[in-house]
Amino acid sequence: MQRVASPKPSTVRARATRARRSAGLRMVTLPIADSEIQNLAAQGYLDGAESTSIEAVTKALENYIADHLGTDN
Repeated sequence: MQRVASPKPSTVRARATRARRSAGLRMVTLPIADSEIQNLAAQGYLDGAESTSIEAVTKALENYIADHLGTDN
């Protein structure tokens, strides 16, 4: 049986970057303070129990930005 090599991690990242760019998206990294995460929860964008989940905070920020800048996510 012949093995098929998995793509290198750098190849996977490059493909994801191209897919995002073709969709008109950019990836950014930014620091966020605990107080800002608490404000997202206070405004209903984030359940307080989820405040330690990076995925939940990311989605809350996406929704906040979409609401305040009038974009769709």
